[in-house]
Amino acid sequence: LFGANLRAIASRAGRLMPAFALGCLGTVLGTLAGWAALRGPLASAFGADALKVVAALAAKNIGGGLNFVAVAGAALGLVLEG
Repeated sequence: LFGANLRAIASRAGRLMPAFALGCLGTVLGTLAGWAALRGPLASAFGADALKVVAALAAKNIGGGLNFVAVAGAALGLVLEG
């Protein structure tokens, strides 16, 4: 990704990019609203990692399953069991 030509990607994506950006914005706003509404139950269920879990699930909704694993495992330090 660091070597990607972002200008070429943006020009080839056409109308898909605004739709993706709108979907990302909706996911972020929904995540913030869900966190505000369910902070207490999430904190009691996940403890200090509640916000990390919420962030990982938001990343999954934006970038898919591999993004979830990357964010939950590497960036947030969560241990995935199962």
